[in-house]
Amino acid sequence: PMPYQEDREALYREVAGSSVALMLSWHEGFGLTGWEAIAAEVPLIVSEQSGLHTLLYDEGIDSFAYGLTVDGSYDKDEHPNFSDSDRTKVANLILQIARAPDAARKRATHLKTHLVGRGFTWAKAARDFLTALGLPPPPTDRRNLVSTDNNTSIGDAVGAARVIDYEHYLR
Repeated sequence: PMPYQEDREALYREVAGSSVALMLSWHEGFGLTGWEAIAAEVPLIVSEQSGLHTLLYDEGIDSFAYGLTVDGSYDKDEHPNFSDSDRTKVANLILQIARAPDAARKRATHLKTHLVGRGFTWAKAARDFLTALGLPPPPTDRRNLVSTDNNTSIGDAVGAARVIDYEHYLR
């Protein structure tokens, strides 16, 4: 695991320098870890039970990630919460990526390119969030609220939410 990092650019560089990212949750509706890996074009091993994998599957681009079914255990009293089969599947996928790192990076790049091409960007997520709340998009001339650079992370959407003048919307 990486230490906590407040500097978004430093975090992005750290993620982008990784050889592989793991998102092995049994249930993960959003999957920020996976999205950050995708933004940084890092090969992603992702649980097929996650919402992110479901989206990739629905979009027909799940083959650009390394999906696996995580067996594990849902019993809080049972430890460890992963199975020997899980360990073997993850190890095999890591070895597959390690044996062909250039091909794995190419898959990761294709994954990001396809998602961005289909409109999955943080800027759009921030706009859609505000729209869902019934709020107009923030005024773009006040600050550079949402970057149009597709190499950015969720921090941009969060940053946009932080700088919104909520009093303006309450008037």
